[in-house]
Amino acid sequence: MNDAYWDELGIAWRATVPDTGLAVSKLEARLGRQEALTRIGVAIGVGGGLLALGLAAWTVWIGANGYAWNFVTRGGSIAVVGVLMLFAASSLGGGGRGAGGSLRDMLELSMRRADRQARAAGLALLAVGVLAVGGLAGYAVRARMGRPPAMSPVDALLALAVLGLALLWIRHGQARAARTCRRLTQALALDEA
Repeated sequence: MNDAYWDELGIAWRATVPDTGLAVSKLEARLGRQEALTRIGVAIGVGGGLLALGLAAWTVWIGANGYAWNFVTRGGSIAVVGVLMLFAASSLGGGGRGAGGSLRDMLELSMRRADRQARAAGLALLAVGVLAVGGLAGYAVRARMGRPPAMSPVDALLALAVLGLALLWIRHGQARAARTCRRLTQALALDEA
């Protein structure tokens, strides 16, 4: 459509039809990169979750055998984090393999992946909260036993706060990406109707 529309200020506006082929090729490349990163994230999540569960069992065992109850509380929080990591890894994986198909199919796949990534970031944020509470509980137990730790928990809490803010940012970005894909999918459905 090459007819210009002139508004009150004398500016010419033209309706353009974007090149969908370019959009499809860019989206296809993005989905391929997403799939590779998702597989890496699942592998790290499963490996880290299993490692955390092993570390938790060892920490609880050391604490129970040595009557160091602060180790038991910290080991319990590490176990919860390990389970949350496994849940996050399972929420990332599954369904929606491949990047081929129509533009609508690729947008729906991108939307599902962004929803899953936002869910995984939410679980990671919950894990950060569990680590903070478990660390403070371990600190309190040790202080209550008459042997307060030499280090203050403030440094660890600040590091967890920074990590929590980063996870909030990631979660917000993925939720926004899912909303954008949802709107584009709805716009395509209206165009097709």
